[in-house]
Amino acid sequence: MDRRTFLTVGALTVAAGLAGRGVASAAGDAPLALIHRGPSVTAPGSPETLQRLLAAAPLGFRTEFVGSGEDADLSPEALSRAALYVQPGGGTVDEAWPVLERHAGAVADFVRGGGTYLGFCLGAYLAGRRSGFGLFDGTVRPADGAGAEGETVTVDWRGTSRRLYFQDGAAFDLPSGSTAEVLATYTDGSVAALAQTVGRGRIRLVGAHPEADETWFSGPGYADNTDLARDLVTTAHRSPAA
Repeated sequence: MDRRTFLTVGALTVAAGLAGRGVASAAGDAPLALIHRGPSVTAPGSPETLQRLLAAAPLGFRTEFVGSGEDADLSPEALSRAALYVQPGGGTVDEAWPVLERHAGAVADFVRGGGTYLGFCLGAYLAGRRSGFGLFDGTVRPADGAGAEGETVTVDWRGTSRRLYFQDGAAFDLPSGSTAEVLATYTDGSVAALAQTVGRGRIRLVGAHPEADETWFSGPGYADNTDLARDLVTTAHRSPAA
């Protein structure tokens, strides 16, 4: 799962409607998004790009970086102030998990207590049970034909065929009786993106990169898919079932 090429993240819109955790009651206060940043866990530049994107979203997230060398570590105290935890792409599971394993309980408690987890590519792998936070009850695995170098793949997103930037991305095997909402599938029928309620919180995971722009990949097959990134975020921010 080598993600050596990880450039900048394209536009991502977070729809209004986030309820509960991390949203201050005073008018004009914005919810807090924590973005992980650190060697072997995120690619250079991607956390900073996500910071800009979240700040420009309709909810106008306040953002803080967490991780080794940051002002705050990924801790229960930091998560208690947040509405959203973002795990960007970059690096590999084998590199990232030794850094993140000690935080698994805090992240799981955050989500089950009402927080939201957003995982792109590596972040999606890290939502799994094996070398991950244990947020997704199925299996996260490399998509069939996954390659380490940047390319595009075809997905069916809510009945529409689209080409997404892809780099050794994940697929999701759902267990019997899964409550996950499937947003997209690869051409072989395996799940490419999903949203699911976990406890009182929610997760949203995608194996490819609907948020990617032309700086990631400008070859044949590139398309602006930021509407799909918006769909991913909006779907995941619906209030969980009581």
